[in-house]
Amino acid sequence: MKLLHTADWHLGCKVPVLGYDRIQEQATVVNEIVNVVEKENIDVIVIAGDVFDTYLPTIEAEKILNNFIATVSGDLGKDIIIIPGNHDSDEKIRSLSILPHKFSKTKFVTINKSKSIENVVKDGDLVVDFNGISFVCIPFISSFRYLPKSYQGEINYSDFFTRVVGRILDTIDSDVVLVSHDTIVGAEYSSTEVKYDYQNLDIYTISKEDFAPKIRYWALGHIHKCQKLGGNKQGFVIEAWYSGSIIQTDFGEIGDDKCILIVDISDDNVSVNKVPLKQPKKFVFKELYSNGDAEKLLSESDDLLKDNYVKAEIKGEVGTSLIYSLKEKGIIVNSLNYAKSEVTNLLKHVSNILHDPVEVYKSYCKENSYDYTDEEILKLDNFVKKIKESSTL
Repeated sequence: MKLLHTADWHLGCKVPVLGYDRIQEQATVVNEIVNVVEKENIDVIVIAGDVFDTYLPTIEAEKILNNFIATVSGDLGKDIIIIPGNHDSDEKIRSLSILPHKFSKTKFVTINKSKSIENVVKDGDLVVDFNGISFVCIPFISSFRYLPKSYQGEINYSDFFTRVVGRILDTIDSDVVLVSHDTIVGAEYSSTEVKYDYQNLDIYTISKEDFAPKIRYWALGHIHKCQKLGGNKQGFVIEAWYSGSIIQTDFGEIGDDKCILIVDISDDNVSVNKVPLKQPKKFVFKELYSNGDAEKLLSESDDLLKDNYVKAEIKGEVGTSLIYSLKEKGIIVNSLNYAKSEVTNLLKHVSNILHDPVEVYKSYCKENSYDYTDEEILKLDNFVKKIKESSTL
């Protein structure tokens, strides 16, 4: 079987601070994925959560997913599995199953909140079978409300996850592809993901379970950086990967190459190949230490902003008019740290003025590398004394 593993599409996300819509970028990348499906003759497409960026996606965001499913599942006849992530609404994902016949080969695996987790497992709601391989799908679970009350406070998420997967796999004799939207201990973040430290999973611990050898591949979502989990530790039996997000979603992902994964599963081997995704626009970060740096960025901005979103951090003295000009171009300017230092200096000077003007002069000279003389200090001190004396008359 040849499957395509992807996740974290975040359809409908916007550029941070600026609020620019990214629908057209996302549509372009999703169309590229469609081309890969057709070219590589993929059997099954797995989307491991965070299809949308919010619980209530826009019509434009839904249209991208619907067009993808209609083309890949309806026109090309491919099987698709989709699970909700922490950004998705279970109800929204489940509602897609009522759409036209072109969606019939797409399985939306969610947890019905009206059922206990025991019945969800017992009824086989989390298992999809394709071509002799069972896909065991664990959607993102935001709390333990699905657990029987007797479990509350007595079981952590890792134990819960292992117990659920173990019970499901006890009923399965075929090879398994595990699909989930989770955080694995040791995974490298892109700094843009929501961290659920209380829901971490230890992949080495899970690999020691009796059911682990059944799992031929673990398709993960949530972390935006594409990566293989677990390295080459001796005795490790699960081939586990994050596919990462399909576009850079924030400045925390600067430098991250985006891809999808093609997983080829045969009787005796599992091979994973990255397929790079072209990025319509990337994120770029600049540091500005002077007016010259700001002027250079302004002169380059028209060309730079064609293919990038730009954030500049003020590290030195940059004129207010230049900062406004950068913002008018559509560049995000972070001057907070510099502004804080300027305010701190100002408050220091004010404090000195109220306390001793002579100290203000000394501080000014020191900051501007000017060597004052004792004679200057004496003259200034006498001048200040005369002002004070006259003000008390």
